[in-house]
Amino acid sequence: AVLNLSLTMLPNEFQRIIDEQRLPAGWLAAIIDNQGRVVARHPGGGVHIGRPATADLKAHLDAEREGLMHSVSLDGHPVTLYFHTSPQGWTYVTGMSREQFEGTVPRAVLQVAAAMLALLVVSLIAAAWVARRIVQPIHTIEQMALDLREGRPLRRTRTGLLECDQVALALHDA
Repeated sequence: AVLNLSLTMLPNEFQRIIDEQRLPAGWLAAIIDNQGRVVARHPGGGVHIGRPATADLKAHLDAEREGLMHSVSLDGHPVTLYFHTSPQGWTYVTGMSREQFEGTVPRAVLQVAAAMLALLVVSLIAAAWVARRIVQPIHTIEQMALDLREGRPLRRTRTGLLECDQVALALHDA
């Protein structure tokens, strides 16, 4: 059996629910009915109740059940909004100033980025040091081979790498 339930709520109840959300400063929230009219809004609820939603928001509501969009608030401020429409056609909208949405990078993200940058710099310095420690012994062996070819006397040299030291000793003995 299918049952229908009707619920009647006064607009001030919707307004109370939105006001109790304790939104961060600069954020807004609204409930829009299935006709596209504001039922409750924070901030400034009483001023906006009964007003139609902006044309671009209505267009998005007609096209999608939920989404993220840039718009201009009923107060005339650029905002970024997220909306979700219930199966009954009522929509809950939350938003913040576009400047706040696009320009805020949380401090923790900045700290992680700085740590990653520092780690990258240390890694590059360490890689350069290791590369130099590997290349220098090879250049030493190369010079020994050139000296051997030219008939110059070779000195017994330690390079610091076991394999290179073995090659250097073999060149010296040759």
